[in-house]
Amino acid sequence: MIRRRSLGMTRMSVSPSPVIHGQFRSPLVVLTDDEEGSKRKRKKPLRLQVHVVVDPVLGNILRPHQREGVKFMYDCVTGRNIEGHNGCIMADEMGLGKTLQCITLLYTLLRQSPEGKPTFSKAVIVCPSSLVKNWDKEIKKWLGQRISALPMDSGSKQEITNKLKAYMADARVRAASPILIISYETFRLYAKILHSSAIGMVICDEGHRLKNSDNLTYQALNGLQCSRRVLISGTPIQNDLLEYYSLVNFVNPGLLGTASEFKKRFENPILRGRDGNATEEEQKKGEEATKEMITLVEKCIIRRTSALLTKYLPVRLGFKVSLTGTIYTIVGCCLHYKLFSN
Repeated sequence: MIRRRSLGMTRMSVSPSPVIHGQFRSPLVVLTDDEEGSKRKRKKPLRLQVHVVVDPVLGNILRPHQREGVKFMYDCVTGRNIEGHNGCIMADEMGLGKTLQCITLLYTLLRQSPEGKPTFSKAVIVCPSSLVKNWDKEIKKWLGQRISALPMDSGSKQEITNKLKAYMADARVRAASPILIISYETFRLYAKILHSSAIGMVICDEGHRLKNSDNLTYQALNGLQCSRRVLISGTPIQNDLLEYYSLVNFVNPGLLGTASEFKKRFENPILRGRDGNATEEEQKKGEEATKEMITLVEKCIIRRTSALLTKYLPVRLGFKVSLTGTIYTIVGCCLHYKLFSN
């Protein structure tokens, strides 16, 4: 695995997921490898472990960087990347398929685990109200009738209350609608119901909304009985280190210590080192604190830039076209400034 370090992001070249072939020899994305399986077998010799494989319906349409992203998130939420922590931040730039990667991860965990059963039975997607329907459409687009989501995009207070209570009370391994899609505002209003039982995983779209740990939305989501947390944000890098801390601490509580410990261990020396009047010793301590923080967070943050998309673009062709006098005049009239407001 090759990494280039920079504050707040991980530009990665992740080792490709193992590829095996199914009935029609189409490549399958395998999220667990033989080495991991053998380790688990030694710990629990009486329990047979199996590969966790992305359904070909999704695996066949994933681009290489999306396969790497799914594998990275899987390793995070299953505790393979950081022992005792099960969260991550998907921070790819716009256009790289963050939604598809998260749907792939979610569907895989709702259906599989190394033990041969679903990892969990229910998950919640929290997003801005304008994206609730979009998430529902994306799930239907990629998975069709294979799974049913419960979008909370309308209804009276009593109707929403009844739906949420029924959802939280459904303890079946195969729940009727295992994916709840809800807005940040609705989640906050009905937090008491949503805190009533455990949830397998939560995905927070536009997760940079959670940069303030003191606001009610952050506290409502943090009260969810759920350790597997995925935060989606194309702009996770914050100028304020405490805001950055809030995002990381939401997905992996305690990874960077408490807020006061973070300030003492990281924020204060980093800010002192960046000051124009900083001594050489303060600059050195600031650099050391930055490197230490990056070493911790790069295991739970993945960020790739849109430069990856250039390899998928068709070859650019240029043509020189000669215009007659008449055509040139017509084009000039069509582009005349008086045709445009402002």
